[in-house]
Amino acid sequence: MLPRTKGFQVCNLNSLTNSFSPGPQSSDENIPEQSDESALRMAFGGESSTSSLTSSLTKKQLIEKKMEEINMTFKAIRASQRIDLLFLLDCTGSMGEYINQVKNDLVELREELKVNYKSLDMMFGFIRYTDFDVKKPYSILDFTNKTLEFVNFVSSIKDEGGADAPCHGEEYHDIPDNYPDGDLNGITLDSLMKDIISLDINYFFGHIVKSATSKMIDIFNKRLALLSKNMRTINTFDSKDISTLSTHLLKSVESSISSSRSTLTSQLVDKEPRIPKEYIIVKEVPYFPTLPLIQMEIIHLKIPNSLDACLGENYKYSPFTEGIEIKMAPQPFSQGGNRLAYHAVDKDGNRKVVKQSKFKGETHNSMKRYFEEIECQTVAAKFAFDFNHLRGKQDINFTFAKSRSSLKVIIKSSTVIMDG
Repeated sequence: MLPRTKGFQVCNLNSLTNSFSPGPQSSDENIPEQSDESALRMAFGGESSTSSLTSSLTKKQLIEKKMEEINMTFKAIRASQRIDLLFLLDCTGSMGEYINQVKNDLVELREELKVNYKSLDMMFGFIRYTDFDVKKPYSILDFTNKTLEFVNFVSSIKDEGGADAPCHGEEYHDIPDNYPDGDLNGITLDSLMKDIISLDINYFFGHIVKSATSKMIDIFNKRLALLSKNMRTINTFDSKDISTLSTHLLKSVESSISSSRSTLTSQLVDKEPRIPKEYIIVKEVPYFPTLPLIQMEIIHLKIPNSLDACLGENYKYSPFTEGIEIKMAPQPFSQGGNRLAYHAVDKDGNRKVVKQSKFKGETHNSMKRYFEEIECQTVAAKFAFDFNHLRGKQDINFTFAKSRSSLKVIIKSSTVIMDG
C-alpha cells in the first residue's frame, strides 16, 4: 500500500522506464524542421573536442559532428515530451472536491499542453488510496491515453474512511497514530525512494494541510537526496486552494518536460560520465556579512549587431572583462537538470544568482563549455530583441547571464552569475 497522506501528489514518469505499461513510441524518422534553437546549436552549442582535435578536423567533419549533436538534441526533445502522468490521490472522507477537480482539470491540462508541445505523447494513470480501515484501500487505473476512460474511472471514486493525517509512522508527524510502526505491508521509506530513482520519476507533492505533511516530506526529501546523490528531489506546492490546482498541474508537467529535456540532451551529447558533486540544498539566504569576498573576473559578451552576422560561420563573439567581488553561499539553494544555483551578493549588496555545473569533470566545468552556453544565450537575446521589435511590444523578458571565474582558483571553478 502507498503511504497514506493527507495531500495531493503528482508523479511524472519518463515513459521509457515506467513500471505500468509502455507508452506509444514516437517515430524518430520524422525530424522536425530546424528551429532557431537548433541553428544556434549548430553554430555554438554542445561540447566539442579539445582544441587540438578540433583544429585537425575538416570543415565537412565539423559539420557532420555538429549535425549529429543536433539529431541527438531532437531525440532528447521528443523523448522529454513522452510523459506518463500518474495521479496519486488521498481519497479519504474530505477529499471529494479534489477528486472532481482532478477529473475536470485533466481535459484542460491535456489541451493546453498540446498547444505548447507539438510532439506531446502523454498517458495518464490514477491511484486512489485511503486508510487501512477501508475494505479496499486502493484502486488503480493503468496508464491510458483515452481521456474518457480516465474521467469515467475518477467519476466512480467515492471519498471514504480515514482522517486528515500524514502517512503512518510516528517519525513522520507529531500527532496520535493508530499504526505508529508505519505501513502494515512492510513498505519502507528506502524502498519507495529507490523506486523513484530507478524508475526515473519526477515527483510533485501538493500540500493541503502543510502543517500536517511538511515534516513527512522533509524526511522523504532528505532520504531521496542521499540515496540519489542529490540527483532527485520532491517538488512541492500549496494545493489548499482548489481553484489553483490546474495551474500547479500545468507547471508541474512543464517543469518535468524541461528537466527531462535538459538531462537527456546532456546524456546524449556529452561523452564524459555524469558524476555528481557532493552538496546539500539549503534554501535559506545566508548571512552574507560573515562570508568572505571572492575576487572574480566577469566576462561579458556583446549582443550581435544582426542575426545574419551571428549565424554566419565566421561569427566570433566579442568578450570584454571587468573585475568584481562576490560573496557566495557555500551550498546551493536550488538545482536544475545540469546546474546548481547559489545565493550571492556583490560588494554593494546587490543580489545575484550564481550557477555552476552539478557534475564533476572537465567536460562539464571547462571555460570553453561555459563560453558556448553564454554564446547561445547572447544570440538568443538578439532573437528576443528583434522579435519584440517586430511585435511592437515587449513579450519576452530575457535574463542575461555572464561567465565569471575566480582569480584565485583554477579555471574549472568557472561559474555563471545572473543579476537578480
